[in-house]
Amino acid sequence: MELFLIFSILITLAAFFSYLNIKFLKLPSGISLMMMGVLAAAGVIVTGYFSSGFTEMIREKLALIDFSEFLLGILLSFLLFAGCHHVSIPDLKK
Repeated sequence: MELFLIFSILITLAAFFSYLNIKFLKLPSGISLMMMGVLAAAGVIVTGYFSSGFTEMIREKLALIDFSEFLLGILLSFLLFAGCHHVSIPDLKK
């Protein structure tokens, strides 16, 4: 599996779990995303019991990612953009 396919699957799963959360669970979005992460990790562990090649493939793909570049160069900009939507303009005027 290529990295693009893995990210596509993760985004699709995030959208699916968000839909399930909105329709049925009605949990806060942060908690539902954490549950999705736990379920994804458990899925990798369970799949690893049946196919050791899958676990090794995940380890190889994660080893290719430069996490400092990913965190500071990519993820930080998205987090700052999302955080600016929670700023109250009337509170800034005070």
